[in-house]
Amino acid sequence: LKRAFVVGKGPGTPNPSRMATAARITVVPSPPPAGGGKIAAVGATDREAVFVAHVPGIGFRYLDLSADPPGHWSTAGGYGGSVAGAFGLHHRHGAGDATAFVSFAESPPRAWVCARIPAVGETISVDEATVLQRTALAADVVAVAACVDTVAAEGNGTAAEEAALVLANGVVRFMDLATGKASGKALTLEASGAGALAVACGLG
Repeated sequence: LKRAFVVGKGPGTPNPSRMATAARITVVPSPPPAGGGKIAAVGATDREAVFVAHVPGIGFRYLDLSADPPGHWSTAGGYGGSVAGAFGLHHRHGAGDATAFVSFAESPPRAWVCARIPAVGETISVDEATVLQRTALAADVVAVAACVDTVAAEGNGTAAEEAALVLANGVVRFMDLATGKASGKALTLEASGAGALAVACGLG
């Protein structure tokens, strides 16, 4: 298998006391996006301490926390559509060029979108992000995880990055983060009781 994901579905609420590891969270204050608005969704980029965010009414912006405190905002591209912030933004740098791709679930989460924007560090921005693919889904998205193809990443080829979308009907779809198109065959989870929770994570 070139992809490595863990997808679980079961009853109840996770118990933090049973977790084997603990996450360390550092809060870094940053100014609100220039031009006003609130952050609806955020995701990491391939640059350390640089994040991509969606600000309704403005579009996609980069936040560089490595710059002089409390951070620096720059515009990537406009986008007037809706984003389901609970599933984050999934950023992928283009292969050897000045572009990047950002994928996300719309709000309501019945479609998966992949858009092209300028890469981190580019001095240009675009009036409107280019939507490369919008895929309608048969059910709501309930969990999302992204994973890089570590086999390709360690070789001479370009690493293939994918997202696993867990849908409310128990189907798991795999989507390419550079094209927005389906990647491989979908899977179906075993049926579980009412109120079950679905969780997905990518393994590097």
